[in-house]
Amino acid sequence: MRAGHDSPLLITAYATAPMNGVHGPALGLEGRHHWPVQRYQLPSDAAIMLFTDGLTERRLAVDAERIGFDDLIPRINAPALLTRPPERAIDEMLTRVFPGGTDQLEDDLAVILLTLSAADSASASKRVRVA
Repeated sequence: MRAGHDSPLLITAYATAPMNGVHGPALGLEGRHHWPVQRYQLPSDAAIMLFTDGLTERRLAVDAERIGFDDLIPRINAPALLTRPPERAIDEMLTRVFPGGTDQLEDDLAVILLTLSAADSASASKRVRVA
């Protein structure tokens, strides 16, 4: 579940917490590698957020505030991430984390939000919403 970046976050209505566990090497390294498989029992109406270190280790300017992994969690608005369309929720979160915008970042920035609600899993289509 981890390949060189911070732990994904498990987001519920009551808490946001890292999904700590074993991790594999960064993607793209030469040679043969092993990425361990882990299984998690996920609560209904939860989300998983995966992201690159550009979210927590921004390199905008010498005097820019650095946001560490532990600084990110309090900035997560769990109800918004769970109830709004994922693309809108991510845009709102990025606006809170980077009030000056992301255009001047020197590192890559990617965020994936995977939501699966009880209503979705009960439906015949079992849709998963991803942004």
